[in-house]
Amino acid sequence: MARRRNDKARNAIARNAYRLFLKHGYQRTRYDDIAVASSVQKTNVQYYFPKKETLLVDMYRAILDESNKAVDTLDLGNSDPYLNNFIVSQVYFAFVLKDAPMRRLTLDALSSRSVTDQLLKADEEWSLSTLHLNDGKEDLVAEMHLFVGGGVYDYLYRQLSNDIVPDPFHVAYRPMSIFWTSVFELPEVGRDKTLQALRVSDEYLDRASELISQHFED
Repeated sequence: MARRRNDKARNAIARNAYRLFLKHGYQRTRYDDIAVASSVQKTNVQYYFPKKETLLVDMYRAILDESNKAVDTLDLGNSDPYLNNFIVSQVYFAFVLKDAPMRRLTLDALSSRSVTDQLLKADEEWSLSTLHLNDGKEDLVAEMHLFVGGGVYDYLYRQLSNDIVPDPFHVAYRPMSIFWTSVFELPEVGRDKTLQALRVSDEYLDRASELISQHFED
């Protein structure tokens, strides 16, 4: 019988890895460092996370999940699931770009093709799980995520490599504007006005980031 995994222990390891990644960077953080910070054996860390990159991908997936929760908590959501995801995306990008340590970690993550590919897959799975599609567009949405999401992450990598901090709204706007016509099949007329009305203010982005940070501090 397979040994039952302890979610509490797993989450504690993930939170300690997050702190070490921010402090030392992904590449410089070793399994041994995570084990010491978590007061467990190295084999325990490897049991929950056989690959170090899994820790990093899980961390960004947790940020996405917490972004979604923050949008609900702050009552920023939209009844349309596509537009709601656009709001969540702004909160997500605001967090991963919020300060120098987080931007360095994001650049570190996007420097790895393997990690980037896994992030794209995680984003696709999250999006499909929140959209609850029943109109036969699952394959199209998955394809567009790969095509558009890859461009977004490449854009972030290039901007961060040049010490440029992109506006979270514009990062989220790029893929949404493509989805608007390719997936939603809506006319471009009125698109900008609709999306601009859903821009999350800096105040609420900061409040959302505080809520997301609590997940890694608990």
